[in-house]
Amino acid sequence: MKSVRVVYILSEDAQKAGLLVNLLAMIFPHFQFIHSYSILSLRSLSNEIVVLDRSTLDSQILKYLKPNEMGGDWLIVNGLSDDESNVLGLISLGFSGLISASDTLECLPKALRSIESGQLWFSREVMSQALRQLVHVGGISDQSVNVVCAKYGLSRREHEVLFYLLKGNSNKSIATILSVSLSTVKTHVSNILVKTERQNRNQLSSLLLDEIAA
Repeated sequence: MKSVRVVYILSEDAQKAGLLVNLLAMIFPHFQFIHSYSILSLRSLSNEIVVLDRSTLDSQILKYLKPNEMGGDWLIVNGLSDDESNVLGLISLGFSGLISASDTLECLPKALRSIESGQLWFSREVMSQALRQLVHVGGISDQSVNVVCAKYGLSRREHEVLFYLLKGNSNKSIATILSVSLSTVKTHVSNILVKTERQNRNQLSSLLLDEIAA
C-alpha cells in the first residue's frame, strides 16, 4: 500500500489555503494536505512537501529559509518577478520549484506530480534565463552570489551589478560593462544597499561571508 505523503500549505490566508487544500485533495487522494501558518512548525522534515504561498507571507521570508537544512521539498507558489530572476539562488537554497502568480492554479498540480517523482519544477523560460545568467556571471563558482540575490529579492540587473561590485569594479566600470548609464548603476547600487540592509558598498562583501559562515 502506497504511503500517504503530507503536503503543507504554508499561507497566512486561511481562506486561500482552504481552497487550495480542497482543490488539491480531490486531485491527489493519496496526499494529506495540512494548512500551516508558521514556518517554525516545519522543522526536521523528511518526505513532506511544503507549498509556500509568497503572496501572503513576509516579502523578506527568504532571508530566514534554508530548505536544505529544514528538509522536505519546498515549492514556491504565487512567486514574484524577482524570484524568477534568482532561480539559481533558489535552487542553491534547496527549493524544488517556483510558480509565478499568474500560473499557480494551472501549474500547481503538475508541479506537485513532478516534485513527487523527484524532479524540479521551474518554467522553461525561467530556466533558460538562469542558464544564460550562469554563463554571463562566470559559472557555478558564484553560487554564493546567487543565494544572496535570492534571499534578498534582488532583480536580475541588481544581481549583475552586485556581482561586479563584489569583484571590485567601480560604478563607471559597471556602467560600461552593462551598457547602461552611470546614474542607472547608482540607482541599482542604492536599491541593493536598501534590500540587503547595508550602509555602504564596502559592507556588501559581508553578505558572502554570512553565507560561508552559515
